[in-house]
Amino acid sequence: MPCNCSGKPPRKTPQEGCGEKHYRAWPFNLIRPIILLRSRGYRNWINDECCRGRPACLPRAYTRFALWLKKGCCGGAKMTRRIKAISFDGDMTLWDFNKVMRHSLSLTLGELHRKVPGISDSGLTVDRMIEIRNTVAKALKGKVLNLEEIRFHAFKQTLVSVDWPDDALAAELNAFYLKHRFEDIELYPDVIPALDLLGRDFTLGLLSNGNGYPDQCGLPGRFRFVVFSQDIGVEKPGEEIFLATCKLAGCDPDELMHIGDSLESDVAGANGIGAVSVWLNRDGKINDSGIDPDHEVSLLTEVPSLLH
Repeated sequence: MPCNCSGKPPRKTPQEGCGEKHYRAWPFNLIRPIILLRSRGYRNWINDECCRGRPACLPRAYTRFALWLKKGCCGGAKMTRRIKAISFDGDMTLWDFNKVMRHSLSLTLGELHRKVPGISDSGLTVDRMIEIRNTVAKALKGKVLNLEEIRFHAFKQTLVSVDWPDDALAAELNAFYLKHRFEDIELYPDVIPALDLLGRDFTLGLLSNGNGYPDQCGLPGRFRFVVFSQDIGVEKPGEEIFLATCKLAGCDPDELMHIGDSLESDVAGANGIGAVSVWLNRDGKINDSGIDPDHEVSLLTEVPSLLH
């Protein structure tokens, strides 16, 4: 709904617009942002698209002051005083999922050729296996959340596609794939140094739509809590999974920082509950999503500087 405030209202007279009561009296204009700083609705109010950041009935200086508080004073105070727990995404945040996935599928395809030599003439490739898996996952969306089960169904469909249906073989291939999927993970170089620094002062955890268990991925004993969407029944950015994370971490939403590579899943989900969102942008991508993180970093080792 567009802002319908117009003209210059009498001083100290409330004006109705954008669902807020605004005042022209300059003392209140200075105090009001401070009152709103701790309100979860403040971010939504100041970013309200209908007002494009500034209701017409408020002076421009008001918005400049409010934005300064939001980006500077408010953010710094929140970071240093309130954060108790930090949750990390897994795939593409702590390790390169695409790399290990393709590597594991390549080994699995070789295992399939060894077990069924005739399949080598079928033209089956890693890219085709990925395509089949994505199709299966789409068909099972909302019905099956367990990623290992989805991968098993993908291998079943892969065998059907090469005219060799065999559920027992699909189970063997699934186990072979998962073994390498976990054991062959390579952590990004900045992961261990960042966890070493952050683990001294904060409760650390994993929050993922994937199924990379820390003990199997080279991170045993690093996290106090682990949350997978397949266990909660809701994927990021769903509010339920982030609130479940807060409960396990023993903190309120505004005491949680979440770090991840996905604007749509990680940043939007953290913003949705009022947590501090950190976008890990390793490749220097341009953010044209309309989703604004509280902070952006290119390496995890940059995160400690946000907290001190």
